[in-house]
Amino acid sequence: MKLSGLFGRGVPTIAGAGVLFEAEPGSRDLVIVFSSRNRTNFEMQTALKDLRVNKLHVKDRTGQSWFHDGVEGISCDLQSTADALSSFVKGGRFKRVTCIGASMGGYAALLFGALLKVDRAVAFSPQTVFHERWPYTPSPDVPVRDFDLPGLVGAASRTQFHIISSSELQDVYQASLIAKHRNVRLDVIEWDHNTLFKVKTAMSISKFITGLAGRERHVAKHHAASHVMGNMPAGDVFQVLDLFYRGKHNKCIDMCRYLLLRNDRSCEMNLILGQCLYFTKRYDQALQHLKRAYQIDSYCLRIFPFLICTLLALGLEERARELYFEYRGAFKNRKNDPAGPILKLAEMAKRIGANDFCTLISRDIDPKSKHSPTADTGIGDPQYAAYSGVL
Repeated sequence: MKLSGLFGRGVPTIAGAGVLFEAEPGSRDLVIVFSSRNRTNFEMQTALKDLRVNKLHVKDRTGQSWFHDGVEGISCDLQSTADALSSFVKGGRFKRVTCIGASMGGYAALLFGALLKVDRAVAFSPQTVFHERWPYTPSPDVPVRDFDLPGLVGAASRTQFHIISSSELQDVYQASLIAKHRNVRLDVIEWDHNTLFKVKTAMSISKFITGLAGRERHVAKHHAASHVMGNMPAGDVFQVLDLFYRGKHNKCIDMCRYLLLRNDRSCEMNLILGQCLYFTKRYDQALQHLKRAYQIDSYCLRIFPFLICTLLALGLEERARELYFEYRGAFKNRKNDPAGPILKLAEMAKRIGANDFCTLISRDIDPKSKHSPTADTGIGDPQYAAYSGVL
């Protein structure tokens, strides 16, 4: 297919099962949308339908390779993907090009945005480096090419990079590695990993992108990285995360306690410390820090499973049930099916012998409810939860 009727000149075709081009005859702008992990469809296709620009949707070949396995129909690895996209962009002679994506797609938006030296790249909670056993990381069998993404972003000095990070410590740490460059803007919003969902509920993605062009600030409340990391050096934050994800819980406990002397209002550090204490069956101490994390940020739903199971382990079943209904209500408030996370909670409770609580969950969850493994999607908001009490 040639697009000469749309642009008054021939434009190279880009076709394959992994790409979808939506032409807009009256526009000279192009938005390249990279899909997130486990996506079988093209992300943001519906959300961007009212954005009157040319749109190129791109999805990962396997849905889990961070584009290092290429894109079906156009490439076999990351470099050939960059070559195919570069050829299309140059052939189209577009006036302004924007790359956008979330999580795995955010990584791609930053990387291809830097390699292609586009005008803008917008990334929601992206990964910027990979570490073994960390979440949101390609599996060991993926042939990951070693790119210095922070260095590439800094070198693409004419490209404006905008990162919208969640308030989760790992996301903020990843974003902080490239936020030092002058061409990078980082906003941290109080939400879980799926910041794209938060922005979509606050305003349309189309208006968000249009607002970026006018240098407007987006609606969601935002902070600097220091709001989460405080005065903790990035090296110390990395050490905590690496110890935690590698299961070195006792060493992680010592490191967290040291860092909390600097910033005892860190929800993330209290949560990680509480989790490590839970894993090592020091439930009394775990409760102290999980309660602290909840009091700092009751919107952080990652606290709930560990706090509920800690209460169960200590025999405080009534309070655990109250928090369970708050947790479940949070998912329903966001119109997300709670079955998957709730069943994972049931598995945690079963491992500590909380059989009565497991019976409550089995009666409460609809067995016909459709649920799937947790992907890079948002979960609930406890603002309108069934139970809003405090610990």
